[in-house]
Formats: sequence, structure tokens, C-alpha cells
Amino acid sequence: MYVTHVTFNLSGMDENAYSEAVKSLAPGYAQVPGLVSKVWIKNSNIGAYGGIYYWASKEDYENYEKSDLYKAVSTHPNLVNFNTVCYENMLEGTSVTAGVCRF
Repeated sequence: MYVTHVTFNLSGMDENAYSEAVKSLAPGYAQVPGLVSKVWIKNSNIGAYGGIYYWASKEDYENYEKSDLYKAVSTHPNLVNFNTVCYENMLEGTSVTAGVCRF
């Protein structure tokens, strides 16, 4: 498993408009090859939004990075300060705690 943590702020769009955009984007994400799970996150108090992505493999994430969906979201003018951090799974612990996803 491979995990990515994405954060960004909104610009020229309020949280209600973003929530509506999420509703239209979610079905497309559900079809992304290798994406095991995506947790949509927000902290309205500080204006931070994003997602935690669980991938079947690093290669699946790298393929997503080349996709039109990734390009459209990561360069969207209403999503600013876009930041992605990638993590490898530590099986030593995750295999015991099962993490978010049970494989």
C-alpha cells in the first residue's frame, strides 16, 4: 500500500461551493485504477482541505499523477497552496492494526 496526503486552501470559492464540487468529483475518483480508498478531509477553522489516498501500489499513484483528473485538480485555480506528501506503508505495524483498509 502507498499513501498520499494532499492539502490545499480555497481561493475564490467558499466551502459550500467546494462541497458541491466534491459531490461531482467523488464518482470519478471511485473509478481511478489502484485507488483503494480516498478520505476527503477539511478543517474549516483554518481553511484547510484535502484528502488521504490509499493506493494499491506506488505505481498506481504514479499513473494517477499522469492522469487528466490529477492535472485538472492539482492546477485548479480555486485550489491554492496545493501540497502532496507521499508515504510508504509500514507493514510491521499496519499488518497488526489493519489501518483504515483491511486487505
